[in-house]
Amino acid sequence: MSEAQEFTWVRRIGKNWVLKTQALMGVTFYVALAVMLLSLVTPTGWRLAWVGGLLVVLAIGAGALERWAFYRFVRCPKCGFNATHGTTTDRPLNYSVAWSRLESYDACPKCLNDGSGA
Repeated sequence: MSEAQEFTWVRRIGKNWVLKTQALMGVTFYVALAVMLLSLVTPTGWRLAWVGGLLVVLAIGAGALERWAFYRFVRCPKCGFNATHGTTTDRPLNYSVAWSRLESYDACPKCLNDGSGA
């Protein structure tokens, strides 16, 4: 599937920023890892190990924040259906299942609003 066809409905309703935040934890973690490795070869007075540890904690917090935003903000502007939840149970779906469903939606699965008037 080409990139232009992915997340069509999510982009139309203006919630693609939620999908872009999903990389926040990974980026923060790799920066923390680089700082921790750099602390092995720098003077201890620089306290890079502490900075790296703080960045790891920040990465964990960023991961929680990005998952919270993912399950909270992807909603249909017309009917309010949360597309990351099940259609019958209204419980959060498994992350990978929700992601793949969002990737394929062209309209809200509940009210069929395509988001063009949102």
